[in-house]
Amino acid sequence: MLAGIGALIRFANSLNISQTAMKYSLKKLLGFGLILILTAIALISLRPKQVLQPLIVGMNDWPGYSVILYAESKGLFTKRGLDVKLVHFEEQNDNLRATMRGYQDASFAPLPQAMQLDFPQDTPEFILVADVSAGSDGIVARPRLNFMAQMPGKKISARFGSLAHVILLEALWANDLDLDEVEIIDISNEEGVNHLKDGSIDAAVLWDPLLEKTAEEIGGNIIYTTAEIDSMVVDGLITRPAVVEEKQEELIRFIQVWLEVMDAVETNPEEVFTIVAQQLDVPVEVFVQGFQGMIHGDRLLNEKMLVQRQLESVISRGYRLLLESYGHRLIIRDDIVINSRLFSQAVERS
Repeated sequence: MLAGIGALIRFANSLNISQTAMKYSLKKLLGFGLILILTAIALISLRPKQVLQPLIVGMNDWPGYSVILYAESKGLFTKRGLDVKLVHFEEQNDNLRATMRGYQDASFAPLPQAMQLDFPQDTPEFILVADVSAGSDGIVARPRLNFMAQMPGKKISARFGSLAHVILLEALWANDLDLDEVEIIDISNEEGVNHLKDGSIDAAVLWDPLLEKTAEEIGGNIIYTTAEIDSMVVDGLITRPAVVEEKQEELIRFIQVWLEVMDAVETNPEEVFTIVAQQLDVPVEVFVQGFQGMIHGDRLLNEKMLVQRQLESVISRGYRLLLESYGHRLIIRDDIVINSRLFSQAVERS
């Protein structure tokens, strides 16, 4: 009997030893796990943060995309961690060439001028639609000329190869007129206004606010605007493949800022227009007049034009129109890349 009691005592002691060993092993395991967690946290904190590169964007003072000046004034770029420099150009061809030659990263510019860009060494990528002309561009004619049908045999001013020339080509096409039915006077918009006033030409291609202002000053008539068709006068952000590859994050965040500006235009237009007009040093009403005659580049428009590829048909129609009209005299590009990926990622992360 004593032997049995001794065996029970020894068994109980062995259980206590096993439980102690288990407790020790568990503590050891938990301690090791804690060390791993703390080490991982330390490594994450020591990992260098993503360094964003500066972004240089060229533009002129066209209202459709000069609204981006609102982002600069309100610090929206800084909030996204961006260092953006907006560079002003008088000539859009100079703006686009600066981008394609690597002097800057992107250009706000019209699609038709990108299609005539004389730089075959690289391919333009269209990554954001800023606006589509829907009445802000047109043709003003002298008194007693009321319709495009009266234009055969008349003199119309438009700088050859410029956006004004494209608008004229669209107007003729939309009204079943041939290019050789009118005489194109190869001068600038400003010169066109002066010639219209002195009676040496019959009509001029202009855009707001000069379009309506000139019609009022000469007592003339606006005989055509881009509101009459689905215009190929599409403005947007254009870059080159190397920038898309090297500054993808910067471009995505820039597009996010653009969409913020579009939201501000919708919810607080008075503040946006006032700030941008001050930046451009023009009266607010003048800026608003120019801004109203277009479809603005919000999420919906970019979804249609980029993601749903409607811009492809615009480019195709524009290519045919330009080629038929004066393809023998200028380079007409059919290699414009429509890149919807950056816009889609910007929307997903907004």
